Amino acid sequence: MKKALIFIILLFSSVLLFNNCQSIKVTNLKGLKKIDEQSLIYALPQTIVKLEVTTFKTINKKGVFSDFSEKYLGLKNVILKDGETWQMANIKITTEAEADPQHFYVLNVNGNNNSGKFLNLNEKGIIVGINSDFSKCSNNEETNINLLKKEEKYLSYGNLNIKKNSEEKKETVMKKVRKDTSFIKVPIQKKHIKIKSLKEQAEEAAKFITKVRKRRFKLQAAKYKKLPDGKALEVMVDGLNKLEDQYLSLFIGITKIEEKKEVFYFTPNLDDSTKTSLFLFSDIRGIERDLNKNGVPIEIEVLKRNKIYFLKQKYEENYKTKNGIVYRFPEECEVKIWDNEKLLANKKISVSQYGRTLVLPSKILNKKTTVEFYEKTGMLKNIK
Repeated sequence: MKKALIFIILLFSSVLLFNNCQSIKVTNLKGLKKIDEQSLIYALPQTIVKLEVTTFKTINKKGVFSDFSEKYLGLKNVILKDGETWQMANIKITTEAEADPQHFYVLNVNGNNNSGKFLNLNEKGIIVGINSDFSKCSNNEETNINLLKKEEKYLSYGNLNIKKNSEEKKETVMKKVRKDTSFIKVPIQKKHIKIKSLKEQAEEAAKFITKVRKRRFKLQAAKYKKLPDGKALEVMVDGLNKLEDQYLSLFIGITKIEEKKEVFYFTPNLDDSTKTSLFLFSDIRGIERDLNKNGVPIEIEVLKRNKIYFLKQKYEENYKTKNGIVYRFPEECEVKIWDNEKLLANKKISVSQYGRTLVLPSKILNKKTTVEFYEKTGMLKNIK
């Protein structure tokens, strides 16, 4: 009787185990000659480094009165010729993920389950979960390296004349007039328009700047009998400041800064860990994608930190069938951006393809088991 009872219990346990467990076989696609139509295919991610480079184009325009800036205003550091220069202002480092062409896997599940619900993939075919509701996890920390502060002046000369650029001149000339049988000289006045020279215009502009400064000082020092109150005084002083800046630009010149952003992608490769040129940079032309042209090469370097060397000693890569879900344990790396020997930016990141593939055993999986993987690295996130 006891033996019969033990047999029934064991049989019941075997049936329960059979219903809850699933037989999972996973094979790297490279190791297969053909794929069964009932099979599912998923990929592991590989890391892509994304660089968003911001540059500033500085346009300098010579002031129309720059040659007289020192004579009339005592200004020496002024723009003496038109020109433009480029500067790198910011480097933003982020990571993205794409399907690794070396790590596509064919999955076969035996058991009474809905395979469509069993495996969760994102839009790129990368595994993100098992029996889970896929929600995009944001583990995209970005690094912004500001190389230059943006200080903009959008000034234009426009028409700042407070007086005419010409003046009417009167002069007395003698004109011969016939009177009776002889000619006599009679004085007459003749008018003509004289265009002011650049020097004269500069002198007038300098005098006007001095006048603006005097009026601003009198307002601030309460030299007038009646002064505007509160906000009105602030508005008047601010207006005089702007007016002075506009007229000063006629002597010191104007500067305009334009911002430009360009994006570069780099996929770290185990076979090539040396520095790689992304683009060229010139202070005359800015970013140049053609590496055959002139410019300073801006290079990227991805260095492994060998934090998971112990895993590489324990596990061996092969294309044999595995009884479980293959996932990734990424390697910690450091990205460095170089301008020749000058380090422009660096950041620690996780690189999937530098890591190790591991196996989640099928014996711990059943219809109620929920597994989530990090979308960008393929690392195991949680099991419930």
